Parts: sequence; structure tokens; C-alpha cells
Amino acid sequence: MSETQNITQYISQYISRDDYKGKWYAYRANADKLGCRTAGWLAENIGEGNTAIVWEYAGKTDSEKLVFVRTRFVARNGQLVGFDSDGVCKIIHPADRNVRFLSA
Repeated sequence: MSETQNITQYISQYISRDDYKGKWYAYRANADKLGCRTAGWLAENIGEGNTAIVWEYAGKTDSEKLVFVRTRFVARNGQLVGFDSDGVCKIIHPADRNVRFLSA
């Protein structure tokens, strides 16, 4: 399946709205809890069709703090399909892409 077919397969799909009322971002001063795994590994651990909240690494601030954003991912066909709080598909991580995230 081409990347274009892959994207169009999910772009029109929705999941339920999220009623989370907290912050959608988090800052960390250092990288001691910065995890990195392939999307395929994360999808396998989430389980096909299941939803998980991942605090995904988004970059650094001007003061070098790490920024993480809250994203709901659904594992589909070994990929991570990310949805915003309105349930709209926003990103698809192929199985071989490295995903950086806030780990426990």
C-alpha cells in the first residue's frame, strides 16, 4: 500500500471526542524521561484497535525545555494513527518511524 493510500484510508475516520480537561502539553527540563521506540513497537504494545494516550515529543522551547503534546493514538495495522481531542485524524506514524515520548 502506498503512503498516499495509507493516509486516505484513515484521514476520513473519526473516533469519539475526548473530554479531557487538563493541559495538552507538558514541559521537562531534561531528557532523562525521553523514550524512543518505533511506531510498530508501540502499536504492538497498545494492541490492534485499542486507544492509548501518548505524550509525544514535539521539540524544545527557546530556553531548551523539552515540549510534549498529548495525543490519542489508535493502533491500526502496525501503525499509530493519532487523533486530536475532537476525534479527527491528525497524524499517521508508519511502523518503522521512531516516535519519541515522555516515559514513566
